Amino acid sequence: MTHFSFADLNFLAILVAGILNMAIGFVWYSKALFGKQWMGYLGFKEEDLKPSPGLFVLVFILGLVIATVMAMFLKGASGALEGLAFGGLIALAFVIPTIITHYLYEMRKGGFMLIVAGHELVVFLAYGALLGAWH
Repeated sequence: MTHFSFADLNFLAILVAGILNMAIGFVWYSKALFGKQWMGYLGFKEEDLKPSPGLFVLVFILGLVIATVMAMFLKGASGALEGLAFGGLIALAFVIPTIITHYLYEMRKGGFMLIVAGHELVVFLAYGALLGAWH
Protein backbone atom coordinates (compact mmCIF):
# COMPACT_ATOMS: atom_id res chain seq x y z
CA MET A 1 0.00 0.00 0.00
CA THR A 2 2.65 2.50 -0.96
CA HIS A 3 -0.05 4.74 -2.45
CA PHE A 4 -0.95 5.95 1.02
CA SER A 5 2.48 7.20 1.96
CA PHE A 6 3.64 10.80 2.18
CA ALA A 7 7.12 9.69 1.17
CA ASP A 8 8.29 11.09 -2.14
CA LEU A 9 5.29 13.39 -2.62
CA ASN A 10 6.06 16.55 -4.53
CA PHE A 11 4.79 19.13 -2.05
CA LEU A 12 5.56 21.99 -4.42
CA ALA A 13 3.22 20.41 -6.99
CA ILE A 14 0.58 20.00 -4.28
CA LEU A 15 0.97 23.66 -3.29
CA VAL A 16 0.63 24.75 -6.92
CA ALA A 17 -2.48 22.55 -7.25
CA GLY A 18 -4.00 24.32 -4.24
CA ILE A 19 -3.27 27.70 -5.82
CA LEU A 20 -4.66 26.44 -9.13
CA ASN A 21 -7.87 25.46 -7.36
CA MET A 22 -8.26 29.01 -6.07
CA ALA A 23 -7.46 30.51 -9.48
CA ILE A 24 -9.97 28.30 -11.28
CA GLY A 25 -12.67 29.20 -8.75
CA PHE A 26 -11.86 32.90 -9.07
CA VAL A 27 -12.25 32.77 -12.86
CA TRP A 28 -15.18 30.31 -12.92
CA TYR A 29 -17.29 32.34 -10.50
CA SER A 30 -16.28 35.72 -11.94
CA LYS A 31 -18.73 37.99 -13.73
CA ALA A 32 -16.97 37.09 -16.97
CA LEU A 33 -18.01 33.43 -16.71
CA PHE A 34 -20.68 32.08 -14.35
CA GLY A 35 -20.68 34.41 -11.34
CA LYS A 36 -23.85 36.29 -12.26
CA GLN A 37 -25.79 33.12 -13.01
CA TRP A 38 -24.52 31.40 -9.86
CA MET A 39 -25.55 34.39 -7.71
CA GLY A 40 -28.93 34.47 -9.45
CA TYR A 41 -29.63 30.82 -8.69
CA LEU A 42 -28.80 31.43 -5.03
CA GLY A 43 -30.72 34.69 -4.85
CA PHE A 44 -27.58 36.69 -4.02
CA LYS A 45 -26.70 40.20 -5.04
CA GLU A 46 -23.09 41.25 -5.39
CA GLU A 47 -23.30 43.30 -2.19
CA ASP A 48 -24.46 40.17 -0.32
CA LEU A 49 -21.15 38.46 -0.99
CA LYS A 50 -18.51 39.57 1.46
CA PRO A 51 -16.45 36.46 2.10
CA SER A 52 -14.01 36.60 4.97
CA PRO A 53 -10.31 35.87 4.51
CA GLY A 54 -10.90 32.82 6.71
CA LEU A 55 -13.18 31.35 4.06
CA PHE A 56 -10.44 31.60 1.45
CA VAL A 57 -7.91 30.04 3.83
CA LEU A 58 -10.26 27.13 4.55
CA VAL A 59 -10.98 26.56 0.84
CA PHE A 60 -7.24 26.63 0.14
CA ILE A 61 -6.58 24.07 2.90
CA LEU A 62 -9.36 21.80 1.60
CA GLY A 63 -7.84 22.07 -1.87
CA LEU A 64 -4.48 21.01 -0.45
CA VAL A 65 -6.10 17.97 1.19
CA ILE A 66 -7.62 16.90 -2.13
CA ALA A 67 -4.36 17.52 -3.99
CA THR A 68 -2.36 15.55 -1.42
CA VAL A 69 -4.58 12.48 -1.69
CA MET A 70 -4.66 12.70 -5.48
CA ALA A 71 -0.86 12.96 -5.50
CA MET A 72 -0.69 9.77 -3.45
CA PHE A 73 -2.75 7.92 -6.04
CA LEU A 74 -0.85 9.44 -8.97
CA LYS A 75 2.67 8.59 -7.70
CA GLY A 76 3.27 6.15 -10.52
CA ALA A 77 1.40 8.06 -13.21
CA SER A 78 2.97 8.13 -16.65
CA GLY A 79 2.25 11.81 -17.24
CA ALA A 80 -0.31 14.56 -17.59
CA LEU A 81 -2.66 12.54 -19.80
CA GLU A 82 -2.95 9.72 -17.28
CA GLY A 83 -3.44 12.26 -14.50
CA LEU A 84 -6.08 14.06 -16.55
CA ALA A 85 -7.95 10.78 -17.06
CA PHE A 86 -7.71 9.97 -13.34
CA GLY A 87 -8.96 13.44 -12.35
CA GLY A 88 -11.87 13.19 -14.77
CA LEU A 89 -12.76 9.73 -13.53
CA ILE A 90 -12.75 10.85 -9.89
CA ALA A 91 -14.90 13.88 -10.71
CA LEU A 92 -17.38 11.97 -12.87
CA ALA A 93 -17.60 8.87 -10.66
CA PHE A 94 -17.52 10.35 -7.16
CA VAL A 95 -17.57 14.12 -6.82
CA ILE A 96 -20.25 15.17 -9.31
CA PRO A 97 -22.74 12.38 -8.51
CA THR A 98 -22.39 13.20 -4.81
CA ILE A 99 -23.04 16.91 -5.18
CA ILE A 100 -25.87 16.39 -7.66
CA THR A 101 -27.54 13.95 -5.27
CA HIS A 102 -27.52 16.63 -2.58
CA TYR A 103 -28.71 19.31 -4.99
CA LEU A 104 -31.59 17.12 -6.21
CA TYR A 105 -32.84 16.74 -2.64
CA GLU A 106 -32.38 20.48 -2.12
CA MET A 107 -34.42 21.03 -5.31
CA ARG A 108 -31.71 23.16 -6.90
CA LYS A 109 -32.17 24.28 -10.48
CA GLY A 110 -30.43 22.36 -13.25
CA GLY A 111 -28.36 25.37 -14.32
CA PHE A 112 -26.98 25.75 -10.82
CA MET A 113 -25.99 22.09 -10.75
CA LEU A 114 -24.24 22.43 -14.11
CA ILE A 115 -22.25 25.46 -12.94
CA VAL A 116 -21.04 23.75 -9.77
CA ALA A 117 -20.48 20.34 -11.40
CA GLY A 118 -18.60 21.97 -14.28
CA HIS A 119 -16.35 23.77 -11.84
CA GLU A 120 -15.56 20.54 -10.00
CA LEU A 121 -14.84 18.71 -13.25
CA VAL A 122 -12.42 21.42 -14.40
CA VAL A 123 -10.68 21.51 -11.01
CA PHE A 124 -10.24 17.73 -10.85
CA LEU A 125 -9.01 17.59 -14.45
CA ALA A 126 -6.48 20.31 -13.64
CA TYR A 127 -5.37 18.59 -10.43
CA GLY A 128 -4.96 15.30 -12.26
CA ALA A 129 -3.00 16.75 -15.18
CA LEU A 130 -0.71 18.77 -12.93
CA LEU A 131 -0.06 16.02 -10.41
CA GLY A 132 0.25 13.32 -13.06
CA ALA A 133 2.88 15.30 -14.92
CA TRP A 134 4.74 16.69 -11.92
CA HIS A 135 5.20 13.95 -9.37
